[in-house]
Amino acid sequence: MLGHHLQVNRESASELLCLVTPRELLRRHRIWLEQYRRARDHLEHLTERFPGQPRTDWRGDANAITGTVAGVRRDGFFVFQREEWNITDTSIAQLSEIVSALVDGIGAEVKARLDGYLRGESAIWKSSAR
Repeated sequence: MLGHHLQVNRESASELLCLVTPRELLRRHRIWLEQYRRARDHLEHLTERFPGQPRTDWRGDANAITGTVAGVRRDGFFVFQREEWNITDTSIAQLSEIVSALVDGIGAEVKARLDGYLRGESAIWKSSAR
């Protein structure tokens, strides 16, 4: 029975992407989150940054070689190739708050839309804010 109520046609499928919560959280936290996207990009291509690889900063020869070694400083920053990212408890707490707000917000939006739909007040995925 629930499956019958949740049938989504092509028009309403595009409305599903119109949730307010993800857009609003991204707008508010874009700069802060961007630094961690860059960290992911760095680590995703980690093997390309090893000595002898295309994206390395290692220079020298068998007698003398210099380059970046990844590590965590005592102040809680991960450092790699002149970039650094906060990995302290404060940073983890902020990320946890953003994730919780995302989950709670999407849950509330979907519940409100489903409740309105079941009461016959609106289409299930009709966006409330654009």
